[in-house]
Amino acid sequence: MKAIIKEDTVLRIRRKVDVTQLDLSAQEGFIVSRIDGKATVKELYQMSLLDKNSTAVVLKNLVEQDVLEPVAGKVRHDGQVVVQDMPVRDFKGFIFNLVELQEENDLPENFKKEILFLYHSLGKLTHFQLLNIKPDATTAEIKRAYLKLSKLYHPDSYFRKNLGTYKNKLNRVYSAVTQAHMELGDSTKRRLYKNKLEEQTRPKESQAVLDEKSRQRYQRAKQIRQQRRLKQNPLMLKVNKAKEYFEAGLGEAEKNNWVAAVNNFRLAAINDPNNELYEKKIEEVEGEAKKVAAERYYQRAQGLEQYGQEGYFELYIKATETYPKGGAYSFKVAQLYTDQRDWQDAVPFAKAAVKANENNPRYRLLLGQILIKLKRKEEAVKHLEKALELKPDDEFIKKVLKEAKRWF
Repeated sequence: MKAIIKEDTVLRIRRKVDVTQLDLSAQEGFIVSRIDGKATVKELYQMSLLDKNSTAVVLKNLVEQDVLEPVAGKVRHDGQVVVQDMPVRDFKGFIFNLVELQEENDLPENFKKEILFLYHSLGKLTHFQLLNIKPDATTAEIKRAYLKLSKLYHPDSYFRKNLGTYKNKLNRVYSAVTQAHMELGDSTKRRLYKNKLEEQTRPKESQAVLDEKSRQRYQRAKQIRQQRRLKQNPLMLKVNKAKEYFEAGLGEAEKNNWVAAVNNFRLAAINDPNNELYEKKIEEVEGEAKKVAAERYYQRAQGLEQYGQEGYFELYIKATETYPKGGAYSFKVAQLYTDQRDWQDAVPFAKAAVKANENNPRYRLLLGQILIKLKRKEEAVKHLEKALELKPDDEFIKKVLKEAKRWF
């Protein structure tokens, strides 16, 4: 293990080892799928789903079992992505979008073409074409093809590399490859899938061919026109860039990364200020981002208050400022001011809580009690009556309302 314990050592699978015939655990299988003869041990630690020590143990066992071996003198230091063993594909006259192809990231051009072709062809290629195998491939051949391609297309294989918009495309391609393997890897499902393909092509084969050629001509002409417009009108470049940022923002929003989503939507609006959808999305997601930030302030404040540390009051107020619609935050600040008998300071926060949730009897009750202290009878009675209407069986509300009416 001394030979591989150094973090800059590169590992590879021994040449005569057929990984499809090995009885590997889930952890071992995942790590073996990341061995490409280029990744260092340090990078394997970073890509692994396990902690560093557990990953080191798995690597040690695989070396001792003669599954892996160190690559003598092969250590990467330049940080460049080298993509090898890509499948040989016929792009069939596919026209690449120049904006996508010229995007600045760490991927080489030949791999960009591979991903763009597959990404824009999803739903058009058969599972066999996607895995780059023949329809009569055996189960073992299908598995080997999948292991090779899953390692090639998985975003984790390019950990800490700048992938730009290609990260989402890689995810889509990887998911499609995985789905293809799930159907073709099972002999029964594979037979049903091949029957389905035959049914789709047999009845209307000649018409389908004509339709496909017509569709391809239309798409090709459309792409040529788009590229000409891009060259003739620089503004279209900004519009397309805005679309990329918008798609990235949608992806971040799906993962509840609201701050990143807002930033991407803002960049989209900057590049295409006439698109009202971008502004609408900014407003929509910005509220979620503020809500998340306010909740963090609130949680931190609770922690400080629980352990008697200073600063919690300011954090509660910060939560109300960040997300004014959060009734619970305003209610908490109003309670704290009430406990200190700062009735005047408590009023705006109690009102803010009621405004955020008009049907909360607790908010109405607290505002009514504060207004009683300030001798504002009519307002107090109004909110107390509403609280009793919302919770008619609450004896305490009845008592406070009765006192309010009696003493004024």
